Amino acid sequence: IMYGRWGRSWVALFDPVGPVEAWPDLIWQFIETARSNGCRAVFYQVSPRGLAYYADAGLRAFRLGELAEVDLTRFEMKGGKWATLRHQVGRGQRDGLEFSVVD
Repeated sequence: IMYGRWGRSWVALFDPVGPVEAWPDLIWQFIETARSNGCRAVFYQVSPRGLAYYADAGLRAFRLGELAEVDLTRFEMKGGKWATLRHQVGRGQRDGLEFSVVD
């Protein structure tokens, strides 16, 4: 299992590498090892065929980052955190790109 540490989370990228028959044990071992180290196991970008194995291990599946809702009446691109976006919008406008909001 390929993983990296982020705070107290061990984040595994993709499903385990190896035969599918070995996945349940690998998933359980990963979860237990993370817990024994005071951390939690996280699996990111897993395949649909492995979802049952993760559920059997007591994990919940949800989609991450696929839905963003922005209240356009209150949205402003002010401040330093929006500088890159402002730069990209300006470049697009100079290149002749346009966009519009469609209701």
